Amino acid sequence: MIRTSFSFVTLLCTALLLLSLQSTGHASGLTASALSGPNGKINLYTVGSGATTSTGTKGSIYFQTADGAWFNGNFSKIQVTSSSDGSTQANAVALGYLYDAYPSIATIVCKRNSDGSTTVSVTIVNYWTGALYESTGEGKVMQGAVTLTL
Repeated sequence: MIRTSFSFVTLLCTALLLLSLQSTGHASGLTASALSGPNGKINLYTVGSGATTSTGTKGSIYFQTADGAWFNGNFSKIQVTSSSDGSTQANAVALGYLYDAYPSIATIVCKRNSDGSTTVSVTIVNYWTGALYESTGEGKVMQGAVTLTL
């Protein structure tokens, strides 16, 4: 059931992102519905979709960590680049709230490696002071998918 839900959410987010790209032109985009973590242990649930175009950045993102923390926010920047080794990386920033209460900044790094595997890492800091709230480290996507659009 979880796998079916992830597939449906990923498909829906990708379709919405592609529809938004048709009306705005070239964009850097990120769509995710994934469970990830280091060493085969899931420590991050990520779901969201967004794009940066010439007219601005749109989209939202939600994270939940293994220790029970959650972040809900909107993208303020998404930059997707590709390298000569065939990998693609998205660097994104989202502004939102940790626990729906604390103003925060989340930095998201998603990398599609040349071997087809994908990793995700998230760092959440206090909006006002920059003090670290949460950091997941780089974790391999074990269930679901992350789509990066150049």
